[in-house]
Amino acid sequence: MIEMRSPAKINLVLDVLAKRADGFHEIRSLMIKVGLYDRLVVEPGRAGVIELTCNSDEVPTDQQNLIYRAADCLAREMGCLPGCRIHLEKAIPVGGGMGGGSSNAAAVLRALNRLWDAHIDDARLAELGSTLGSDVPFFFAAEGAIVSGRGDCVLPVRLAFAGWAVLVFGGVHVSTPQVYAYCTPQSPESFRDNLNELAGIPGADEMRSALRNGLESGVFAVSAHMRALYERVERAAGRPMRISGAGSVLFDVFDTAEQAEAFVRELQSHGITQEIRVVRAPVSE
Repeated sequence: MIEMRSPAKINLVLDVLAKRADGFHEIRSLMIKVGLYDRLVVEPGRAGVIELTCNSDEVPTDQQNLIYRAADCLAREMGCLPGCRIHLEKAIPVGGGMGGGSSNAAAVLRALNRLWDAHIDDARLAELGSTLGSDVPFFFAAEGAIVSGRGDCVLPVRLAFAGWAVLVFGGVHVSTPQVYAYCTPQSPESFRDNLNELAGIPGADEMRSALRNGLESGVFAVSAHMRALYERVERAAGRPMRISGAGSVLFDVFDTAEQAEAFVRELQSHGITQEIRVVRAPVSE
């Protein structure tokens, strides 16, 4: 039996560029892993069978799930299906824009690579992952990366910032395809900053001023709930929080846990009743 922690991600910067011939949008993003984890238990199963269970009714356990498809993809790469049983304990919100499904797929590829003695290196596993979902290759990076293409071009970076993030869960599922349908692509010339330089920012205040997400207007167009929550939080905090990806989680960054906890108390004192988490940002795994 192999147990794996599967981390969430946030997009510190997410710029959406032109639509590609394959239907995906070109993006450029600075992404980091954060200390919110799903838990996976992977063990041998009946030969030729993939069994997947989950503690959440929101999560499909058949071929719709990236975990199932990751196991099948690795089996096809090996030319056989030794079989496995996989149980998923969800903590990352479904549709939250935090890459939970992609992270799960990357974790399962790594776990089954060990369980099945496939001896495939991480570079090839990431290539297999890119056929499953745009964010999967990112989760083979250590703690953060500059991501481009449709999400499959991953340049690992070491961030100077080492602090905490406050996550405010919207509690709704936001559809990524719908959000992209509403977004207005920008040109590369619109962005004068260098993402490598942003990765070198050490403090939360300066990092906060650089945060942006080109999909936020699309999220608000798709979800009136998220627009209303964003506005309530902005009034309570005196400044906006950012949305991660195309999802329903707001975040902000802080240098210390004490600052992050004080911010949570401030939100709660203004009647923000959503689930809120304080997590390390970034994390290696």
